[in-house]
Amino acid sequence: MRNRASLREIESEIMEDAETHRAIIAFWVILLIIAVFLSALRIGLFSAYVKTPSAMYDYDRSITAFIVIAFTKLWLSAIHPLYRAVAVRFFRTHAAAKESWRLFTHIVWIIVIVGALLYIAGFQNLALSVGLVSAAIVYVLQVPILNTVGWFYISTTKLYRIGDRVEIGEKKGDVADITIMHTLIREINNWIDGDIHTGRLISIPNKDILDKGVENYTKSSEYIWDSVKVAVTYESNHEKARKIIEDCMKGVVGDEMKTVTREILKMADFPELAELFITKPTVFVKMADSYVLMEGVYACKSRERSKIHSEITQRILKRFSEEEDISIAYPHMHIVGGINVSQQ
Repeated sequence: MRNRASLREIESEIMEDAETHRAIIAFWVILLIIAVFLSALRIGLFSAYVKTPSAMYDYDRSITAFIVIAFTKLWLSAIHPLYRAVAVRFFRTHAAAKESWRLFTHIVWIIVIVGALLYIAGFQNLALSVGLVSAAIVYVLQVPILNTVGWFYISTTKLYRIGDRVEIGEKKGDVADITIMHTLIREINNWIDGDIHTGRLISIPNKDILDKGVENYTKSSEYIWDSVKVAVTYESNHEKARKIIEDCMKGVVGDEMKTVTREILKMADFPELAELFITKPTVFVKMADSYVLMEGVYACKSRERSKIHSEITQRILKRFSEEEDISIAYPHMHIVGGINVSQQ
């Protein structure tokens, strides 16, 4: 029953998206019809019925440019489903296909809008018009311009792509879309411990990458390093505890780390760095004031970090509970000497 309810919800969302898409197309169709009517009125096709207003003679270029813009919008909306179906066959993932569509539409709009401006202003007056208007635009639209610069930097340097797991400032998640103004990410963490999705779609201005920087978890490889920290008492059998932690990690990620060693080493920016990478489950031991800290380090897929961490921890707890000479350290107090309790 739950699966059927989920399917009905998905179908309902698809229908709503389809209705919204049709409404957008209908809106642009109406605008295109109005523009074509005004253009026909301008050239006198309806002169027998309606007299052409004199003001329209001054805006004939603007009407033609608007017709081109409206037609471009309709054309992009019409070919989008076909492009998406074809692009998936040529790109590695649906996310890459979506990113290519975004770049394609931006290029088309830049060509159309620049061409429309050239046509409306005329080549002779364009330089003067652009000079005067640009100064005003830079002053008024500082934030949008910075967002556009950020988008251009993201697109040219491939800082991250749709589908990558990134951290921008204090926000962390999977990139869902990259627009000229914003980067949309499906948030993880926040009020949930572990790399679990919260359900929120976060909008981050592209200008933030210019001053906050970006941490990409999946650009060069989908693998990252993680660790499990366990504190054991000084009275415990430390060598046995270390061996148990190592065995638990090997049981979960040992075989995978053997097969992906080459991919892990691809993250090295220079040969000397590759020699420092951990390519098999390793336990590091450190002494503290009241316990011995054992940290097991391993590599795993970024999106599986929480699951792998949990599975290794459960195995360690189970194995430790079976050993009498290993105790997990925790804050507690030993009282030395007798206590006299007087009764009233």
